[in-house]
Amino acid sequence: MKESEEGIYPCTIVPTRYTGAYEGGTWAAFELAPEQLNAIDWNSDDVSARNRWEKYRGRVGVGDSPGDAYASLVAIPAHERLTTLEEGTLAAVAGLKGVPARVSFVTLAVRDMAKMTAFYRQFGWPESAQSDDSFVAFQCGGAVLGLFPVSNYEKQLGLAPGPGAFKGFELAINLEDAARLDAAYATFRTFEGIRLRGEPKDQSFGGRSFSFLDPEDNAWEVIWAAGTSFDQRGGLIFP
Repeated sequence: MKESEEGIYPCTIVPTRYTGAYEGGTWAAFELAPEQLNAIDWNSDDVSARNRWEKYRGRVGVGDSPGDAYASLVAIPAHERLTTLEEGTLAAVAGLKGVPARVSFVTLAVRDMAKMTAFYRQFGWPESAQSDDSFVAFQCGGAVLGLFPVSNYEKQLGLAPGPGAFKGFELAINLEDAARLDAAYATFRTFEGIRLRGEPKDQSFGGRSFSFLDPEDNAWEVIWAAGTSFDQRGGLIFP
């Protein structure tokens, strides 16, 4: 049975590997059983993934939630849905096997929650309704930036680097072109608590950038890099 009052059967809904860049949504709904998808080698290069999604577009439900993906599948006429899957087809990009290709949540362990929250709220990024005095999260084009007290990590992970020390990583805000980068620099100059590390400079690789430190010495780069592009959610697509 393919469809009844209970809905489509079989049906498997999974997160997409490329978070919508090729698929058109962050979830995909297949009129296939899980074991059919599990039987496939899910590793795939980007070009193959893009080509497969083009080939099967309109035959698999996609959306930005499991419910949206299922509704999209239901809207496809039954005779047009993908119901068989040979090796190396669309399943290779959906992500049931292996590790999905995404970085979803970056949390900064902070010493002064009030000060750091006030600093990052200057960015104007959408803030989670779950934010409170002990946890804050900002939605960032498919990823989330969180703030959480460092004391919650020290027992398990050890002491964090002290004030003024390099944390061992640099965060980045990638932009679409040099004009937007210069406009961002002008905005950052108005922020309280920011330490800009020089003016925007053209880079030898074909781009333009500047960097800054937040009040607790987390390092950021703001950059436009030639050849990069963005998906519909603002997620970076690196060549």
